[in-house]
Amino acid sequence: MKSSKRIIITGSQGSLGKILQNELRSVFNLTCIDNKPNSKETIVLNIAKDYEKLRDTLKSNDIIIHLAWNTLEDFPGENIVQQNKVMAENVYRAAVEKNISRVIVASSVHTNDYSKVPTGTYLSPKSECWPDTPYGATKIYIENLGRYYSKKHDIEVICIRFGGVNE
Repeated sequence: MKSSKRIIITGSQGSLGKILQNELRSVFNLTCIDNKPNSKETIVLNIAKDYEKLRDTLKSNDIIIHLAWNTLEDFPGENIVQQNKVMAENVYRAAVEKNISRVIVASSVHTNDYSKVPTGTYLSPKSECWPDTPYGATKIYIENLGRYYSKKHDIEVICIRFGGVNE
């Protein structure tokens, strides 16, 4: 039996998005968003450019899982893509406007130069961040923006720092 929870996944056609769909579809009601039309079940939407459509798509959802990412900004490149920040800004803002109480965001171990963290070291949410790339710095920005929205608007924001994802 499916839960009554409604989850929206941005970046649903990426590796992590596909994994989550496979695991969550039988338990939750999913709405999938991506900027590429890979499936007829996916809403094609550029969440950096079409805020109104994003906001309208979010009606009656309980949780947003934000995975969308422009891969032109990625490890080990030195590119900064403002679109990634704008997507997160739009997701947080729309969550507040639509009274969505939880936003889960994909972050990265690149927020802390993980290659230089001694084995067995515990990194807590209060650990100081030292990004190893502009990619890591953007992820820190998105995490800190989530802290702001959590404090100011009382939404739950969970940022998960992935080390890598393989289907």
